[in-house]
Amino acid sequence: MQVIHVALEQDSTGYPPYEYEELFVDPVGPGLWKLRVSPAFLMGVARGDVLRADKDANGVDWATQVVSTGGNWCSRVIPLGGRITLGSVVEEFEKLGCEARETGLGLVIVEPQPDAGVNQILDRLQSGRVEGIWDFDLGVDPRAM
Repeated sequence: MQVIHVALEQDSTGYPPYEYEELFVDPVGPGLWKLRVSPAFLMGVARGDVLRADKDANGVDWATQVVSTGGNWCSRVIPLGGRITLGSVVEEFEKLGCEARETGLGLVIVEPQPDAGVNQILDRLQSGRVEGIWDFDLGVDPRAM
């Protein structure tokens, strides 16, 4: 598995808590990389998207452009207040037809399968927020695809 880097823009609160993110990719051509998994922080891209990357003076590949989208969307879910575990979040979204994986960053990346019910998943994301068991963002919003 190969890695490219992408610079992250932090908001006024300092989120995300990192200046860059490492993205797991497969090469698809000179300077072109396909995302193997959706990122934890970068907005606007999901698994299957193809990115262009350029090497810096140290030989590190940095993503510079989205070349094509893979037609996928993703969400990142952060459990709140110890009311639900990362593993329980994974199980909940797997039942809805998603691939979900824990990160070492205290969040779960949710990647719905193409045949998963978009509205059902969005409803569950929102209801979990209302219940106060998690917060979430949409790395790629399916309503905008």
